[in-house]
Amino acid sequence: MRWEQAKAVMIAVFLLLDAFLGWRLYAGQATAVAPAPAVSPVTLGDVNVTGAAVRLEEGVLPTAPSRLPTLTIALRKPDVAAIASHLLGSDFQVEPQGSIMTYAGRTGTVQSANDALLYQRVRAAPSSATPPTAGQARFVADGFVARMALAPSDLVYDHIAYSQRDGAWSVAYTQRYEGQPVFNGHCDVLVDGAGVLSASCLWANVIGPAQSPRPILDPAEALRDLADAQGATASVPLLVDAVVLGYVAATYPANAAWPTVPAWRVELADGSLYYVNAYTGTLVPGPS
Repeated sequence: MRWEQAKAVMIAVFLLLDAFLGWRLYAGQATAVAPAPAVSPVTLGDVNVTGAAVRLEEGVLPTAPSRLPTLTIALRKPDVAAIASHLLGSDFQVEPQGSIMTYAGRTGTVQSANDALLYQRVRAAPSSATPPTAGQARFVADGFVARMALAPSDLVYDHIAYSQRDGAWSVAYTQRYEGQPVFNGHCDVLVDGAGVLSASCLWANVIGPAQSPRPILDPAEALRDLADAQGATASVPLLVDAVVLGYVAATYPANAAWPTVPAWRVELADGSLYYVNAYTGTLVPGPS
């Protein structure tokens, strides 16, 4: 009799264990097919943007400081005569044309117009000239900027891109303030097979912070705002090459200081640049 009772208890235990294991297996399968929770899109790949999409072509999104102030800047008038002597040598002529001063040498011209410095080579590249590689163009542009005898902190290499229109590499430099680019202070140098073809430079004098630091948008949030503003879709996403945080102002009042705001500069795969206010997420005009 005891054996019959023991056998019944063992059968009941095995049935309960079988039911428990079956439930665990079912629950595990349900968990396996459940969708993964959403994660913050901060690395290479697709970034969900409220029904549209952004694709980062390379790299990862940068880490943003939690807070930044606005800056007050003013245009800095370059010593064009001194720069012309470094670029053209001592053999050049000065040709005043109203408010524009032109320094003409045998190899090129240097102009000062609206506080900007413009350089133009005199001769076109010969047809036999071999187009430079990106590294060679960067080397030539670095030497050109150094020949202007500017302090190393004035202009820092930013990026390089090939210009189909000019048949040359465009090498860009920007100023820095406490490690952040000031996009209004910049120098763009075009390099072809014969050397520097042209350059356009504008220097900003950073006066200092204008307002107390405020919270900065995460770069992924700035991309979502840009995609919404551009009407990006999953089938036609924004193709993003680079995202950089810096300062930008859209106006250039003569002989006056003006404020900049922190902004995320978004460079698309086609070379176009957009500036997203890092406080509000709205688009702001970039420097001309």
